[in-house]
Amino acid sequence: MRKILFRSIGAFAALVLTMSAANAASVSFDLTSSSDDASHITGDFNFDIIQSGTTYATVTIDDEGVAGQINFTVTLAPYWSGKEDTSFGIQHFGFNLTEPEEDVGLVTTDIIGLAANWTADVDYTPPNNQGTAQNGFGKFDAVVGTNSQASRQDPLTFSIDNQANAFDAIADYISGSNPGLNGSFLFAVHIAGFLDQNPAAPGGTCPEPPVATNQDCNLLTSVWVGTPTVVPVPTAVWLFGSALGLLGWIRRKTGSL
Repeated sequence: MRKILFRSIGAFAALVLTMSAANAASVSFDLTSSSDDASHITGDFNFDIIQSGTTYATVTIDDEGVAGQINFTVTLAPYWSGKEDTSFGIQHFGFNLTEPEEDVGLVTTDIIGLAANWTADVDYTPPNNQGTAQNGFGKFDAVVGTNSQASRQDPLTFSIDNQANAFDAIADYISGSNPGLNGSFLFAVHIAGFLDQNPAAPGGTCPEPPVATNQDCNLLTSVWVGTPTVVPVPTAVWLFGSALGLLGWIRRKTGSL
């Protein structure tokens, strides 16, 4: 029965891919979870992830433009308007791969179009992902980032040019991370360079001289966000992604194919 179900899902996904292959499309996700403010302020990186309902950023993946390329655009939400400080923007972004990218060996040099002073890293051992940890949001197959404050981006844009895979598709980049301390997420974004959002500072509760272990003395000027919420997208693309998601859920429940 289980084999029949897997075949049905695979056939459905293949059918939807065939239907949508001729039409350029995109899929977008709102990131509405963040690292817990209080724990972030104290410097305790065993933080909780909170679902605030606030949209902090949006990730859009499309296959428009150059044939054979998959494009990423990560945009910060209006929530940050008026909170920007010097060098405000995105500093790191983590995403994942599904087969066939793992089978054909997507490598770092397949990630193109990054801004100056940005680097990419693909870290997995097909077909068993290793990944790079992005704080409490789990381990991700691929990360891009910068160590330069002046090079933070909004929006962040780049493309995947995987010449080894002639069937590269949007849905191949929609996959949950290997579970971390707080679960598994589709994407993780590190936002930095905003005005202090610690509600307790500098409201007079920080002793003089400041005590580093007192959370009222610490600035909150960067945060990690994740957990996408789907926004309306072309039906064919989303159905294909849903089929992959259902297959992943069944794999987790059964333990293997």
